[in-house]
Amino acid sequence: EEYTIDTPSDSTYSMVGIFHLLQKVADRTVVLGDVRSDLTSLTAHAGKDLMELASFGDISKDNIYNQPQDYYAIINNCNYFIENADSTYKKQGVKVFEKELAAIHTFRAWAYLQLVTNYGEVPYYTEFLGTQLAGEEVMKQPKKGIKEVCNLLIDDLLPWQQSLQP
Repeated sequence: EEYTIDTPSDSTYSMVGIFHLLQKVADRTVVLGDVRSDLTSLTAHAGKDLMELASFGDISKDNIYNQPQDYYAIINNCNYFIENADSTYKKQGVKVFEKELAAIHTFRAWAYLQLVTNYGEVPYYTEFLGTQLAGEEVMKQPKKGIKEVCNLLIDDLLPWQQSLQP
């Protein structure tokens, strides 16, 4: 509760933590896309988890590729960063965390796109969930489909458009 992101080293540590979470899902995301495409075919030696994915049927809860909580970990950490980074902090007239905040909004959007692509409808939230009770409350809300999520993400990213330019 007392941790704020108000120095460049704070933002660096937070960004590294989020990169670690992104790295955790990167391979899985590539495999999900490839197995579901028409450019890949599995052999008889493929594991049961991959076979489930390739069949386009129901995916069991214990399937190693069925881990939405990993994407929500990214989202929740991004929400924490957004809430706690001092977006007004300037050094020599330049907003110190502007690029980091733009990147964090982009990471969160990517995680939501992966979720809604894989699950069709998902819980959508933009505040940090610091307790299990807060997470349970979010899960009670109506889920959002791809069109609604995309519209929310566009609205969220538009203010950062200039910050994302090279």
